[in-house]
Amino acid sequence: MDNEVGHLLEDFIMQGGVDTDFIQWRADDGIGRGIRNGLNFTERCFGIRGAVGVSARGNSAASQLKPDDFDWDRIFRTIGTRWLHTGGIFAALSETTAALAIEAVKALHDLIYSRCAVV
Repeated sequence: MDNEVGHLLEDFIMQGGVDTDFIQWRADDGIGRGIRNGLNFTERCFGIRGAVGVSARGNSAASQLKPDDFDWDRIFRTIGTRWLHTGGIFAALSETTAALAIEAVKALHDLIYSRCAVV
């Protein structure tokens, strides 16, 4: 989302050396009713007690992604992206994210099998 938190996240992504060309900026309504950045807070564990995490993903920008939002042919064939990671929660954020994850996997599958030689 195009706000201070979104740009902070973009900075963290750039610090990690990850390409930001595919960030899709969305307008901020100022209060997060329509769309917002999803957050996950995880505290450190103490002794034998495991870490506790709290997620805030309602109306997140990721939950509003849908099929056809990405040009998979460009991503996989032209650019040559070799890694796709959606995270365990991504496909469950909404019906559209599940469909988007399936679309991405099918596009990658088609690319892999189009490169195989048929004998």
